[in-house]
Amino acid sequence: MVRTFREAPSEKADPIDRAGYVEAGRLTLVLRKVERIDPSKILFSLPTIENALPPMREPDSSPAYGMHEDEWRQREFVSRQFADEVEWEFAEIHKVWAEQEGPGFKRCHVRSKVAEPLRGVEVTLADVSKALGGIEPVGITVGGGQVIDGFAFPLPGGAAYLRLADDSVESLGLHGDAEPGGLRGLANEHDLVFVDWIGASAS
Repeated sequence: MVRTFREAPSEKADPIDRAGYVEAGRLTLVLRKVERIDPSKILFSLPTIENALPPMREPDSSPAYGMHEDEWRQREFVSRQFADEVEWEFAEIHKVWAEQEGPGFKRCHVRSKVAEPLRGVEVTLADVSKALGGIEPVGITVGGGQVIDGFAFPLPGGAAYLRLADDSVESLGLHGDAEPGGLRGLANEHDLVFVDWIGASAS
């Protein structure tokens, strides 16, 4: 399928407004040629993204750490109980990497097998703050929306972030170049592994 357009975008108009061409009694438009794009030739910039975004609301004026929606849960801690699901997702992501074309990907694998990466794990906001040396959290925005019950801990190169569900941490991830640091001890205590979904690797 090739996309087509009914109208070509205007590059230039003379006169530039309605009042001008009504007064002059003429209008000259210079149109820009529209290129047709075959959707099959469009490449994806990432090999995988998470299926669901967190619940969000309009942001307020309180401090918040922001990230693009495609970056949600790309590097995160996952309970070992989901080892089989993680391996299944890795296999699909490796297939996407194998089909890589230049700097992009022919398709993007949408993950859905690990919807609740910390299900059944009792970790609190205070536990995460303590593991990170007592850093005070701020809010978090994803794609411009304020994550409900979402918190971020600014770190060198990025941030650690989480979302709560019934006062327990539902998901816990790292953004940017932030390193796990003190979260490794918390992960060992609760039998979690650190998963890099884009690289399809766990440590």
